[in-house]
Amino acid sequence: TDNDGLNDGAEVNTHHTNPLDDDSDDDGLKDGAEVNTHHTDPLDADTDDDGLTDGAEVNTHHSDPLDGDTDDDGLTDGAEVNTHHTSPIDADTDDDLLTDGFEVKYGTNPLNRDTDGDGLIDGLDVEWLQTVIAGIPNSAFKSPAAGNRNAMMNLLNDAEALLLKGKRKPALDKLTTLRMRNDGCGVAPDSNDWIIDCTVQTEIRMLVDVLIANVRA
Repeated sequence: TDNDGLNDGAEVNTHHTNPLDDDSDDDGLKDGAEVNTHHTDPLDADTDDDGLTDGAEVNTHHSDPLDGDTDDDGLTDGAEVNTHHTSPIDADTDDDLLTDGFEVKYGTNPLNRDTDGDGLIDGLDVEWLQTVIAGIPNSAFKSPAAGNRNAMMNLLNDAEALLLKGKRKPALDKLTTLRMRNDGCGVAPDSNDWIIDCTVQTEIRMLVDVLIANVRA
């Protein structure tokens, strides 16, 4: 009756959609297209609960209405479109070597390749990592805490200065030294580790690895 691509019997008996309304959930997709083409729920305007209607995903943003995070960047498609204004189908909207979700979590701008305007794209910059290190409580550091924190900051400052000059190999040497000072926490931290809280050290090691991988790339 409503020319939506489903016969009335299927609407009533199988899908429980309205045979007099071609778009039962008012999401911008006809019931037949939802069932036969997109495999979305014709009774749920937002099948994957990501904050975007199925129709908006298919027709406007070209994201997957069955996947809440189409580009697997750690942000739901709805958060990308409605809050951060990033692309839900590009994990790194500004092409700075950091995913959008990573940037939101660690305080850089996923729409600006060089958030602080210092000449290094965010994926090669150190300030976001220094901000994380600055926020670590003293209790997480091996004594002397202030000295070890400063040593980490100084290595990052040295790496940044080298990167600004295009000297990636010596910058990698600085970052590798930092990595070696935070490479423990199997059963316990290594004796030469600067961070002795294993949860904190594991995160810092992961962040240093991100920076190293980007510099190598």
